[in-house]
Amino acid sequence: MTETQLPVSFQLADIQTEQFALIEAAYKETEAEHIKLNSSFRFGFNESDKSILASPRFSFEQKENSFIILEVACIYTIADESWRHMFNAKEHTVTLSKAFAAHIAALSIGTVRGVLHAKTEQTPFNKFMIPLINVAENITEDVLLK
Repeated sequence: MTETQLPVSFQLADIQTEQFALIEAAYKETEAEHIKLNSSFRFGFNESDKSILASPRFSFEQKENSFIILEVACIYTIADESWRHMFNAKEHTVTLSKAFAAHIAALSIGTVRGVLHAKTEQTPFNKFMIPLINVAENITEDVLLK
């Protein structure tokens, strides 16, 4: 077992809605079959508080016009022992094992689903959901953060 494959002790410390927009004029109910979901994901770290940022972003589009935009930042604090295995002080980098990166990505995407539901509750846009995503298919190797 390599250092990056050790179990990571962590906790969700903060959730921040970085961006939310509901653009009603950009959505046409009559063209509901032409909806596209775009997604992106970024990781980051904060050395001083030993934390990892996992930030998924989603936008629902119709004819290249976004009508829902949502980006959430999930901050995970890492226990000291785990941080020592992840952080390279000499190079100021953090290595997330692919399993841990996929795990916090999945947790963060689930959090976005909850934020989307809460922000659109009691609106016609509540029917739009982020589908289940197998993040392990997209994270195929350890993630190096600089």
